Amino acid sequence: MIVLVDDDPELLHYVESILRKESYDVVSATNGREALAACEALAPALVISDMVMPEMGGLELRQAYALRFPERTTPFVFLSSLGDPETVAEGLDAGADDYLVKPVARGVLLAKVRAVLRRMARQSVAAFTGSLSKISFANILRFCELKGMTGEVSIVAGAVRARLEFRAGQLTCSGDDDLLEQLWDLKDGEFVIASQSVDFGDIADAALPPAPAPPPEPTRPMGCLSGVRVGDRLFQVQTEAVARPSPCIVTIVTLDGKTMLKRTQDMEGGLERGAVERRMRAQHQAVEAEIESRLGDAARHKAAAAESTRERFNRLFDQGFDRYRERDYAGALTLWSEAEALDPEHATLQLNMRILRQKLEEAARTGGS
Repeated sequence: MIVLVDDDPELLHYVESILRKESYDVVSATNGREALAACEALAPALVISDMVMPEMGGLELRQAYALRFPERTTPFVFLSSLGDPETVAEGLDAGADDYLVKPVARGVLLAKVRAVLRRMARQSVAAFTGSLSKISFANILRFCELKGMTGEVSIVAGAVRARLEFRAGQLTCSGDDDLLEQLWDLKDGEFVIASQSVDFGDIADAALPPAPAPPPEPTRPMGCLSGVRVGDRLFQVQTEAVARPSPCIVTIVTLDGKTMLKRTQDMEGGLERGAVERRMRAQHQAVEAEIESRLGDAARHKAAAAESTRERFNRLFDQGFDRYRERDYAGALTLWSEAEALDPEHATLQLNMRILRQKLEEAARTGGS
């Protein structure tokens, strides 16, 4: 379903007829309030809206739609007679996926609609709805950062409404400190995390065709290939049967393209294929066990130390946030400063510290604790 919004009856009829001839299901509205009501029962695949309309214009409609339906990722296209660069930029900055200037040619309109719908079809969005009474806003930010998320976080708590965008785990716009302070202080409400997978559509023209499969070699025993992870390193183990210069089974272990280990077992000729494959598997498994035995203990000690540091950081982060909620800003600063020493590049912690220092400066000005 496409929702079409415009206060000009002629334009509304013109665009609606174009879309219906292409078998699109269209619902028309003459202003933003009517459009919102039409979207209550069923989420549209696309909204095409005029910019200037009575009661509720296109920009206000885009904002109201995002707040009322935070779990949706419905694309918006603005269709307006206002074509100056400032207005176009304003529309795109407000979250529009495209901007068309009236009068628009039939072919251009349909091409834009198809392009937006194709782009949305390629995007896989996973949504999670939760309660702020069970997880703090600060920990939501930390979760998005740790996951490297690209997507949106929507907050609805009483009169507070917010929609934050993330790119690769980073909050793309954190300049509204007054809003962030409100979000930090929330103890109840709902949030929606909408995570978007990577869309390769913009570089699809550069894709290479799939490599042709190599011809089958039915007479050659099948080799073994596996990876052995030790700590943060991945060793590739490959075993093959070779006939020259003499029949043997060779296992090679590589790390980042460099050969780290090689094992060779001589083999008499004339063995049937099944016997060769059994010997290959036995040698391959023995080399895997050797890697884990030789390097596993050191890696486990290293991982344990790293985990201990991470646990301490998390403990300091959470304790600092508890102090912040209790308005013990000096105590929160002490704990978060310790956490900062463990991970000075932690983006969410740096954002916390910025808000906290503003609270301390405000308290100093007013004579509070």
